[in-house]
Amino acid sequence: MRTIAVISCFCCLLAASAQADPTTGFTLDSLTFNIQSPYNLSHAARYTDVNGVYHFWVFNTDNPFEQGNTTEPRTEMRFTPDYTSGIHQFEADYLIPNPTSGVCVFQIHTGDAQSTQYGATTFIAHMEGADLRHYTDTILAHNVWNTWFHMNVIHNMNNHTIQAFINNNRVWTQKDNGSPDFYFKCGVYTEQSGPGTGSHEMQDFIKNIKLWSK
Repeated sequence: MRTIAVISCFCCLLAASAQADPTTGFTLDSLTFNIQSPYNLSHAARYTDVNGVYHFWVFNTDNPFEQGNTTEPRTEMRFTPDYTSGIHQFEADYLIPNPTSGVCVFQIHTGDAQSTQYGATTFIAHMEGADLRHYTDTILAHNVWNTWFHMNVIHNMNNHTIQAFINNNRVWTQKDNGSPDFYFKCGVYTEQSGPGTGSHEMQDFIKNIKLWSK
């Protein structure tokens, strides 16, 4: 009886430690996007897609993505279309090489027409040193340089709540900024206004990108 009880307890621990798949109940959407990269360079100078592994890189001395634009250098996927209702999810695997720092690797961006009123973004996954942070404050994952990790971000427009998962563990929940319009972005976007020192070159590799909704 003691052996059975021990085995039963062990099985309960395994079940408790198993993480639910955040995509359960969602429907896979088509992957449509535009590439934004320094306006004076071809996309291929800062972006490649090799067998489904997307490589993004940018230098802090690069130009913005449009001539006359005042934002920092970036090489990003801008997913389309915007979403205004329902529940939407971004999923991907990331590899961020050392010493990439001072850079945004994922954004939930406010709709362009609404960004002046609500702010440009409502969620950012940002590299500060080797740590992945929410903007430059709360740590989402420690020491992720040079190691593949899995990220899911769910944005529920029904209750305006955002949840972030690293390797299927929920690490963040917050309310969005209240805008009626959003879109996802991923890649590298220079943001060196945080407490740390940004790197001259910023890059990441992203694969298994999926968009989901329900």
